[in-house]
Amino acid sequence: MFHTPQCQQCRQGAQEYESVANTAKGVVSVGAVDCADHRDLCAAQGVRRHPTIRLYADGQRYAGYLYGAQ
Repeated sequence: MFHTPQCQQCRQGAQEYESVANTAKGVVSVGAVDCADHRDLCAAQGVRRHPTIRLYADGQRYAGYLYGAQ
């Protein structure tokens, strides 16, 4: 999940996101990127809204729309 500390929706969904990460442990990798601290990475990934949730496989972004900026 790409997020910022100021984002109300990000804060509201953080507990559920962490629950998904714990449930999926060992099956898939789940991570979070603070776009306030990592602006270059978020810009390079085309993140324009927060939260943005994306899937990646073998280092490549899944082309489908998930949630947030496309």
